[in-house]
Amino acid sequence: YSISLPGFAQKTDGELFVPAVIVPYSLYDSFGRSVSRENDLYVGDYRESVTKVLFRLPEGFEVKHIPENTDISFGGIRLRYAFSSDSKNSCTVTARLSVRRCVLKKEEYAAIRKFLSRSALVEGSYICASAGGGK
Repeated sequence: YSISLPGFAQKTDGELFVPAVIVPYSLYDSFGRSVSRENDLYVGDYRESVTKVLFRLPEGFEVKHIPENTDISFGGIRLRYAFSSDSKNSCTVTARLSVRRCVLKKEEYAAIRKFLSRSALVEGSYICASAGGGK
């Protein structure tokens, strides 16, 4: 697919800020908002999801910052986010979620929330670009 999203980025004084993960897994929203659990969390059958997005910035803008690659796991859940700048005005984001059947014990919930909050931080990060190479 090729999609053009005019106005998608936040623009200020010659800089662009683009959400790095435009198709988030939102696991924190699904499983991490509560402060405690009364029951264990049962994770179903194996599945894997991969989302790869190539960002092409408008003419005259150059990538100045991309988030750091992240590879985190807990129990049967693994999240990998890879960010690469392919040229001065483009970058690629690859997000991969791997899930295998497991039981996350309610006693581990604080650690689960910490893991999920790390994924939310990555999913909330930005690609930064500047006009004319930041000069």
